[in-house]
Amino acid sequence: MPPTLTVRRVASGEAAFVAEVLARAFATDPVANWVWNNDARLAPGISRAFFRVFAGFVLEAGEVYTDESGHGVALWLPFDPAEAHEDPALGEALAAACGPYAERLGVIDELMKAQHPVAAVHAYLPFIGVSPAGQGRGIGSSLLETRLADLDRLGMPAYLEATTLSSFRLYSRFGFKEAGLIQLPGGPAFYPMWRDPASP
Repeated sequence: MPPTLTVRRVASGEAAFVAEVLARAFATDPVANWVWNNDARLAPGISRAFFRVFAGFVLEAGEVYTDESGHGVALWLPFDPAEAHEDPALGEALAAACGPYAERLGVIDELMKAQHPVAAVHAYLPFIGVSPAGQGRGIGSSLLETRLADLDRLGMPAYLEATTLSSFRLYSRFGFKEAGLIQLPGGPAFYPMWRDPASP
């Protein structure tokens, strides 16, 4: 495995940067393209708009990290089952950003909520992505290693959804285990994954 790269926390004013990295990283993702209905004409601009709204939310409510090259980002949110997780303003902003695909966004959102664990406080990784120019450099692994080490020190479990088999295998190497299956109507399946903190 390549040596761990330097990772830094992204500042609150960098939502556009985060959105650009994620839009490039998820350009060929099967789940993202199901949401965009595989519409090559509209998807790139709408993807950037969606990720900019979501990145802005996470920069306020959670933590975002990037590598020293700026090719990868990881978005983390705290999740406490005892707290409300509905944010009507965020939902409306994301739906507006998605335009004609807002209904598909709603479908996947409901399916994901139904699978999200509610038995324990945990850290949620809604998105981690590496742009094509940064692939193969160990960026994704470095972003995971850095944050998971912090979570292990805190004794905090983590949760994510793997949208491809290759990402499923990567997360498995870091201790995540399959925790169900989400099947999109007429589209791909993807994999909720849970990780208990490593023992000291």
